[in-house]
Parts: sequence; C-alpha cells; structure tokens
Amino acid sequence: MQFTKAESGIRKIFISQILFIIGFATSLITAVVSMLVHTMNGETQNQIVLTLFTSYLNCFSISIMMIGFIMMLIGVFIACVDDENFKVALYSIVFGVALAIISIVWSSVDAVGTITNLLTTLTSYLAILYIIQGIRNLAQKLERNDIEKKGSFLYKLFSVLYIFETCITISLLILSDISAIIPFFILQIVGDITSFFQNLLFMLYLGKAKRMLKKKKE
Repeated sequence: MQFTKAESGIRKIFISQILFIIGFATSLITAVVSMLVHTMNGETQNQIVLTLFTSYLNCFSISIMMIGFIMMLIGVFIACVDDENFKVALYSIVFGVALAIISIVWSSVDAVGTITNLLTTLTSYLAILYIIQGIRNLAQKLERNDIEKKGSFLYKLFSVLYIFETCITISLLILSDISAIIPFFILQIVGDITSFFQNLLFMLYLGKAKRMLKKKKE
C-alpha cells in the first residue's frame, strides 16, 4: 500500500514548519529587542538603531512565515487525496485565511478583532490536529504503531497547548488595552517560545511520517 500524494504533501508541510520555526525564532528576538528598547530612557542613537533592526526583523519574520503558509497550504491540498483528515485541515486553513481578511477589513472594531484572533488560533490548531490525525490513520494502515502512538500523544498535548495559547491571546488583548508594555512583551515572548517548541515537535513528527511513507514507497 503506497500513499504517494500524502508523502509529497507531508514533505511540503515539513518544509513549511522549518520556515515557521525560523519565523517564530525571529519573532522572539524581535520581542526581546523591543522590550529592551522600551526600557531605554530618551531617544538615543542605540534606541533608533534597535528600532530599525526590529522593523527589518518583523518584515523578515512575516515574509518567511507567509512562504511557510503557502507551502503548508499546497502540502495539505496534495495530501488530502490520500486521507480525508487532510481535507478537513485544508478547510480549517482556508477558514483561517477568511478570518484574517475579516480582521483586516474590520480592524477598527475591537470586538471583531478579538473574536477573529481567537477563532484564528482555533483554526490553526484544528489544522494541525487534523494533519496529525491523518498521519495516524496512514500509520495504522501501514502498521506503524510507533508513529500512531506518537501522534496520539501530540494530539493530546496540542489540545492542551491550544487552551494555554488562547489564555495568552486573551491576556495580550487585555494588556494592550491598558498599555502595560513590559508585561505585554513578556507574555508575547512566552507565547512565541510556546509556538516555537510546538512547531518543533510537529516538525519532528512530520519528519518521522515523511520517512515512514518514503520507506514504504521504496
């Protein structure tokens, strides 16, 4: 039994996670430098240089994560031929894009921004969970219990992380309203670290799935 489409799709999703990890690492550096800038007194030359530096880092982070998103979208689209769970993941991603557009169009309405932020977090996690479930199904068909058990563990772990990240998102929204700059940056760093390790675990699992399917293909 071969799953050539799933193997090709998962390989692209794997690459997308590498790009996401680079993006999250850059975002983490940006948050740390931004917090450092806000602790400086007066508009010194160092502060101006650091501000420009964070602007460039932000642009780089956004660009690389956009490329990663496109790679993930293509990968899930290809993989959905071999398992229905990838199709649900694809719907979640598309719905997340629609929410992001709504958030941009209605950015002046705070309530809309809050709701779309929370729903975007949900759709992101749903996409990951359904990709994991798709890989678990393929592992069962290929009698790879080790991959299936690892996926079961990550499925539960990421479900808990979703609750944790939702709490962080809500806290960031509250802190931004009361202009608590330092706590805001600290919490943002915690969120970025969580996202970094989540994507790292997901990437490692995708690597195992990729090797499983490639070995079967050979």
